Amino acid sequence: MTSNWKFLKKGDIIDIIAPASTPRRQVLMDGVKKLKALGFKPRFHKGIISKDNPFHSNSDAYRLKHLYKALSAKDSKAVWCVRGGYGCNRLLPHLQKLKKPKQSKILIGYSDISSLHVFLGQKWKWPTFHGPQFDRIGGGRMTAAQEKETFGTIQGLVQKVVFKNLKPLNTSARKRKVIRGSVTGGNIMVLQSTLGTEWQLDTRNKILFLEEIDERGYRIDRMFEHFKQSGALKGCKAIVFGDILGGDEDSGKNFCFYAVDRFAKSLNIPVFAGIKTGHGLNQRVVPFHTKSVLTTGANAQLVVETGGRE
Repeated sequence: MTSNWKFLKKGDIIDIIAPASTPRRQVLMDGVKKLKALGFKPRFHKGIISKDNPFHSNSDAYRLKHLYKALSAKDSKAVWCVRGGYGCNRLLPHLQKLKKPKQSKILIGYSDISSLHVFLGQKWKWPTFHGPQFDRIGGGRMTAAQEKETFGTIQGLVQKVVFKNLKPLNTSARKRKVIRGSVTGGNIMVLQSTLGTEWQLDTRNKILFLEEIDERGYRIDRMFEHFKQSGALKGCKAIVFGDILGGDEDSGKNFCFYAVDRFAKSLNIPVFAGIKTGHGLNQRVVPFHTKSVLTTGANAQLVVETGGRE
């Protein structure tokens, strides 16, 4: 049974963490200023950024300590990741040894944060949000509509996120039916890195959401083939794609959609495109591990509950 998280209200503490790559300090501080202006209390450790590690915001030990501290803090309601990049998967073997906190809260982020989404959803049974990184706020890269939906969702003003006009990519997607389950997923490459681990992505009875950036078509095709050959898609109810961006060949051609199209047609489960989120400018919130309903066929849409409570 998945735990619900509590809606945030003005004055609530939001812990800001950098569990992966290094954010720009000015963007971090601009985000903190914005969050304060909206009535929340952002909190982060003063040593969140170190110049001693070329790959990550800080050492594994530091990032693990402050990730767990934020997740287990009794006085905060949410944990917001500053940026993705690389590094979260290095923390999972150690996070698994730590005690699950009694109080659930939402974690917000995407890209490399997909590792944490999978772990928290499967190991701790926590709903999480695939949503804008904190540096989007500080960098001024959220539209008014995105800001309204994001903050409306964490405050309980938006309790269902609706994705309309999904594009069917195979025969199964064109057949009219209703699929109930929960959504899981995230960045394709990061999800692939979970295969063969103790926290391997579990798609059984799930709707799998996928997005990617700057991977050439053949590399995406190879990742899809790995998912299929590993059996990771066994029991998956459907797949919905967000943005697949970049990945141009040296010639200027792009074969990413060819890879997506071939993958979709090789499966006997419904596959759709059209979720407006990922690494692009449009970054809608996708709640993971909550109740959802996917209506296939003509006018296909996905309705996802946020999983929050008063």
